[in-house]
Amino acid sequence: MTAEPRKTWRDRSASLLDQVRADPARWASYLVVVAASAGFALWLLNFSRQQWFVTDEFDYFNYNHEPLLPWLFQPHNEHTIVFTKAWFELLGNLVGLRHYELYMLPMVAAHLVVIAATYALSWKATHSRVAATGVALIVLTMGAGVGTLTWGGQLQYVGSIAAGLVVLWLAVDRSGRRALAFAIVATVLGTLNGSAFVAFGLAAAVVYARRRLWVEACAVAGIPLAWEAFSRLVWAPVDPYAATGIGQILREGPAFVYAIFDTAISLTLEESHLTPVVLSALVLGALALVSVSLAWRRTAMSGRVTIALALASILTAASLVVARLSLPVTSWGGAGYAYLVLATLMPIAGILLAHVARTRAALIGLGCVYLVVALMGANTFRANATGLQIWKSNGERLLQTAAAELQSGMPTYADQNPVPDTAPTVTQERLRALAASGQLDATIASTTDADQASLNMQWRIVAVAQQAGVCRDLPSGQSFNLAAGVSASVVGLSHGSALTVQYTGSSAARQFQLPGAPASLETVSGRTAVATVGSGTARICLPSWT
Repeated sequence: MTAEPRKTWRDRSASLLDQVRADPARWASYLVVVAASAGFALWLLNFSRQQWFVTDEFDYFNYNHEPLLPWLFQPHNEHTIVFTKAWFELLGNLVGLRHYELYMLPMVAAHLVVIAATYALSWKATHSRVAATGVALIVLTMGAGVGTLTWGGQLQYVGSIAAGLVVLWLAVDRSGRRALAFAIVATVLGTLNGSAFVAFGLAAAVVYARRRLWVEACAVAGIPLAWEAFSRLVWAPVDPYAATGIGQILREGPAFVYAIFDTAISLTLEESHLTPVVLSALVLGALALVSVSLAWRRTAMSGRVTIALALASILTAASLVVARLSLPVTSWGGAGYAYLVLATLMPIAGILLAHVARTRAALIGLGCVYLVVALMGANTFRANATGLQIWKSNGERLLQTAAAELQSGMPTYADQNPVPDTAPTVTQERLRALAASGQLDATIASTTDADQASLNMQWRIVAVAQQAGVCRDLPSGQSFNLAAGVSASVVGLSHGSALTVQYTGSSAARQFQLPGAPASLETVSGRTAVATVGSGTARICLPSWT
């Protein structure tokens, strides 16, 4: 028996050209998705060059020098985020808190996997290149995902969803040892990357069970559930925003879920009044699709894919209710949560629309709709990302300025955080260490930033036994002068009372929420300032009023 001759690159090129000629629509679809994905990824990475770290991202560095493996696996805010921590710690030691685009690389790569998975699932369910391409483009540029896709630390969300969609794709149409091995690897990666994977693992397990693939079902459900149980047994992480009980879930859960879906849909369509219509159409359409006979479906996989995505969406929403219901109401529709649900909602919508648009003209019209929505999403993404960029880069300048001021010996109150807005967990001690190790550039960015650093570290409010001095009750908008080194006794007379402090001639400002009990507004700045009652009514006591 003679072996087949090895194919040369010319043979492979000729074979590829034959395939392109046989199915040009297929390859045109691939080209559009690949080109758009590459363009968006490059734009996002370039855009990220002007961004910086905020909030929880500072906690993804092992600044206490704990043993590496226990630190990697220890939950952060009750979530296991092994790969996010590992990547941040690696780059932190190599480049410090610089070159933010490098920190974005894994998250952007995971987003591209999400695009590929949504394309594959949409194609399986519709055999429509228009539907698959359109869904991929809308998910690629989702306007509601800006709060997720501009933060490198959100790899814990995007990576988990990427792994989850891959497992769903395998559950829908794959079997055998190789597929089982891929499913297990994806499940392990998703589980250790973030708890958002759990919902996808359970949804995939249901699909596997319906196919009577019991080993696969046990693997994709058992691995994440076993790890979650082990994690809570070993570390007992505290979830401050978890639902307090079944009563709260029944009372507030529906509004919480609606807020998440409303953010996702309204930012995608740039219209705040369409959410009830879209949700009703999705629910009724999905129920109708899985109920009709196979003859009415575009493919035999239509119902299976729709069930898998719907289950993932429902379980994701349920897990968020349990874990985040006690968040402030203003945070219920966070854009980070919108990404979680849009990754499953958009393919469902594409599948349903493809079943309605069965003629060539209808498909062309549907393709135009997809393109318009994708462009709207890109415009929303760009506009919102610019606002976030300004906020983040402002935090970078403030932290660098505060580090320089600390190095120069500025007197401060040690308990006051240098930049509480964007870096609430970075203490003065840690900031000194970052600058001393060379991980952070210590430089005064501007006079305004120096003024803000002074307000953040040289002013504070502390409780006192009683008020002292000459007192006056001031309404909202009323200002008074604070001479250099003079303290004021303050108390809020109404709920939400606040006081804003500024230096004369400076735009820098710091707002203090006033307690309902006597407190002292103190400073070591040695500078004259103006304080203004921002809201409510406040009782202010000074040594004397001028």
